[in-house]
Amino acid sequence: MQGNPAALLWSCAANCLLFRADVQPPTVHVGGEGENVALDKDDFWHDVYAQALLVDIDADPAVLDALDSQLAARLRTPAPAGGGAAEVYAEEGVLLRRARRILTGSGADTDLHTRRILLAAMARAAVLRTFGGGMPTTALDDALREAIDAAPDS
Repeated sequence: MQGNPAALLWSCAANCLLFRADVQPPTVHVGGEGENVALDKDDFWHDVYAQALLVDIDADPAVLDALDSQLAARLRTPAPAGGGAAEVYAEEGVLLRRARRILTGSGADTDLHTRRILLAAMARAAVLRTFGGGMPTTALDDALREAIDAAPDS
């Protein structure tokens, strides 16, 4: 784990709300030449930030459980007036559910080998989203290859 997961979750949720409020088109275009795909803006940012959270917490299901519990406790008390806390709390729930679906859907919640592959793939995807094809990804490619090739029980 690299930082404070609860603070990262709050920040990611707030950013999703900012992107939702942006007056730009409701879609995000991803992919390269010949593969350009339009994705719903909310879905795109939810995936980006759910993956960022998973990478930060090393895709640890116990940390997701703790974040779920912390959010449930905050939701039991009235949100502070003003500042949009209730909206951020709701968005945190969306991100936690998305992160859980990524984790369980891949099988990485119960299989350490799969978890290593998922983490390497998400780290590589984050760099490509940020820098596009203009940045060498050799080290990230190697890390992904090593995660795939590693013995399942190592």
